[in-house]
Amino acid sequence: MVRKKKEWGIKYGCPIYGIAWPPGEHVYMCGGGGHGIENKVVVLSCRDGVQSEEVAKLNTGKDAGYRLLMHPSGRSLVCGMSVGGLERVDLQPSAAGEPPKLSLSQGEFKEATAGIGPVKGMSFSSDGRLLALGGEDGSIELWEWPHMRRRLRWEASTKAIRNVDFSPAHSDGVLFSCDEGGACKLWSVDNGEEIAQLAAPPDMPRATFFRCKSAVDEEGRILLFTPLKWKRDGWIAKWCQEEDGSIHLLARSRKPVAPAPICGFELSRSGELLAAVTPDGDQIAIDAETLRVLKHVRGAHMTFATSVVFSPDEQFIISGSSDASAPAQRLSQVAAAAAAAETAAAAEARGKHDEEYDEEPVAAYVHLPFCKRKCSYCDFPVIAVGLDLAQAPNTQDNMQRYVDMVLQEIAASRRLNRRPVRSVFFGGGTPSLISLPLLEQLLKALDRQFGLAAGAEVSIEADPGTFDAARLRAYMGMGVTRVSVGVQAFQDELLALCGRAHDVADALRAVEAVHAAGVPSWSLDLMSGLPQLTEEMWGQSLERALDAEPHHISTYDLQVEEGTPFARRYSPGEAPLPSDETAAAMYRQASVALRGAGFEHYEVSNFALPGHRCRHNMAYWEGRAFYGFGLGSASYLQGRRFSRPKRLNTYRGWLQGYAADAAAQGPQVAGAWLPRESEDDRLLDTVMLRLRLADGLDLRQLARQHPQGAEAAELLRAALAPHVARGWVLARGPGQGGGNTSSSGGSGGAGSSRGATVDGGGSGAAGGSSNALEWVRLADPDGFIVSNDIISDCFAALDVTSAGDA
Repeated sequence: MVRKKKEWGIKYGCPIYGIAWPPGEHVYMCGGGGHGIENKVVVLSCRDGVQSEEVAKLNTGKDAGYRLLMHPSGRSLVCGMSVGGLERVDLQPSAAGEPPKLSLSQGEFKEATAGIGPVKGMSFSSDGRLLALGGEDGSIELWEWPHMRRRLRWEASTKAIRNVDFSPAHSDGVLFSCDEGGACKLWSVDNGEEIAQLAAPPDMPRATFFRCKSAVDEEGRILLFTPLKWKRDGWIAKWCQEEDGSIHLLARSRKPVAPAPICGFELSRSGELLAAVTPDGDQIAIDAETLRVLKHVRGAHMTFATSVVFSPDEQFIISGSSDASAPAQRLSQVAAAAAAAETAAAAEARGKHDEEYDEEPVAAYVHLPFCKRKCSYCDFPVIAVGLDLAQAPNTQDNMQRYVDMVLQEIAASRRLNRRPVRSVFFGGGTPSLISLPLLEQLLKALDRQFGLAAGAEVSIEADPGTFDAARLRAYMGMGVTRVSVGVQAFQDELLALCGRAHDVADALRAVEAVHAAGVPSWSLDLMSGLPQLTEEMWGQSLERALDAEPHHISTYDLQVEEGTPFARRYSPGEAPLPSDETAAAMYRQASVALRGAGFEHYEVSNFALPGHRCRHNMAYWEGRAFYGFGLGSASYLQGRRFSRPKRLNTYRGWLQGYAADAAAQGPQVAGAWLPRESEDDRLLDTVMLRLRLADGLDLRQLARQHPQGAEAAELLRAALAPHVARGWVLARGPGQGGGNTSSSGGSGGAGSSRGATVDGGGSGAAGGSSNALEWVRLADPDGFIVSNDIISDCFAALDVTSAGDA
């Protein structure tokens, strides 16, 4: 869905590293590179987004400008040079419409700055009297302008200072710095003392900061905006500094604003817009209030973008790149359209959708992180206790302390549900390692705080080798109704390769125990895509899983997660991992075998006998609200998604504050300070989650339930039409009966859905017109196999962040 450009506009003869756009039509840039490339300051004009060729230039000699600042007076530029020192470029006014004359300052300025080392970051105070420099040696210096007398110097980091910025929101009394290690600190301009250091959001461990900019909102609050790098993507976080100086996270972008780290960032003068660029050459404009991407131009540059600025009227952004280009992009139309859409959505939401935001939770998840050992593919927050140490006194004490924390979190949480919750899920980790009394304490606490409905589904994950029939009967005696057994494979060599703590003999004993105990509903988990797994071995695992006679089977494809042992050993799609084609064949193999045995393929990775769908997971897939408790757990309450810290000490610290707030103010709602999920994000979630289900997506219901649902339904019909034609999406049009078309209980082969006639009406596009589609679902198995591609196409059709118009 990404459109590639054939050309990248005007080239300015050298890599562009710094840009300044003061009031007026003239844009100033610096750059160079040696090896025959001129080092220079370039001037161009930009009128209503139409750029000129170079209209003036100044050669900077043997060194290239690496950073560029315009003095607030508009009479001078300052270049931070790549090998060290500064150059001041004085601007002499010319006739109206003509570019100013440029000249390098000599004498006193040159002498005063000769000893300055390589500069990574520069910033002027609002009044132009102070210039802050961030050095490659980790120092920060404050210089008095224009005489260039050094007022203050301090060691700010052991790493190079990447960016420094005066904070106008603090009347320039505070300076922000970000170093090459990603640390972001606030400093006193008076004495160079550290005021604070920002910590990564709790649900984004090891996220690093790139820059910090400040603004004051309508309520007089000081806001800080920081680009973050997390898991290789670019994110934006917004912080609030209270009167007492404390800083807390106000919001962050709900999803990455860019699929790469941000390497250039700016806040508009009004504080309403943010601009960013990436190493991929992308330009991005972001609404500062909602942190929603307004415009994303992919491939605006051929290569690495370096800097970005706003036009004085904030109607355009312009960015520089090492490819010597500096394209301008118009923002006014897209910003106005986005504002109008937000206003319309908000107006309708107030009358029609507030109830959905405040929908009462129907489920609760509790994370119990203890495992015998951590598997080689696992990136969940777990605590390994050792193969034979689960019953050791020290381990039991640790489990008691952890459960006490979870009980404290439950007690501090506000009840938002009027009716008792309908499902509880104990996940991990290996929850079956927890002692029976501790599990009972948790169930009683949940019932006391939120109520458990009569007939509620209560699930527990249990690994082979951690339970017997007696333990399962005890579970059922305290209210557990469903057990999920993590077998993963029926080959000892694969289990060992994965670092599992059990073998096939343990798995078979676990199956016997489940049947002996008479568990009313149980699930067996398998993993495909494992190293050295062949189609033959996968077929054997499927047969043995069916022989075990579970009520539910989950078949998860291996995801090689960053930071795991598998990520260090393997690359997706490369041996010894199965190729993409082999993985797809295994998926078809599972679909055919399990559907042929009477299982309903009700979700991309899940199969169930009639009446045995996992009700708890259905709450997730249907977009219902749910509670979450414990290390790393997620919750979705009052339209806000919140994930708790994944590290035990960080979680403990978060819980102390949460419980203290509850003691002072009454029961709390986790993540209540975050912004509610936007209508746009709810729409995208609905599409993604519904298309993962065999129940499919009802486009008429979508049109009724979302403020822009009618328009979205039309866009989805167009986006899905090619997939309907291929047989990857099944559809129903007007007058074609109800019910979903999943092949549950059937024995159709792998291609039984392809090109199928749906509910008695034409094939493919339901009567031949994509505009007539009222209901759609992915075909099984071929549509499910390419589900990510199909959902991506839907997102591209719906989401402005995917629609980089250039």
